[in-house]
Amino acid sequence: MPLTLREAHELINGAHQRAMDLGTHITVAIVDEGGHLQALGRMDGAPPLSAEIAKHKAASVALIRRDGAALRQMQEAWPALFS
Repeated sequence: MPLTLREAHELINGAHQRAMDLGTHITVAIVDEGGHLQALGRMDGAPPLSAEIAKHKAASVALIRRDGAALRQMQEAWPALFS
């Protein structure tokens, strides 16, 4: 079942709070099962390009149905897929 917009914003706010606790600035993208952007939150101080990176990373993870760590392992094993 897809997240509601409110739930997506709650996830973004939680991630931003954790980033503040760690002293960093992040961008969080929430996508649906098809990789379509549902919500995006870029903290003040996060690099502007991080919005595009977060959006594409979230879409990639959704489409391959693996987490970010698995995506990184795939990139290391098959770099041609990511070029």
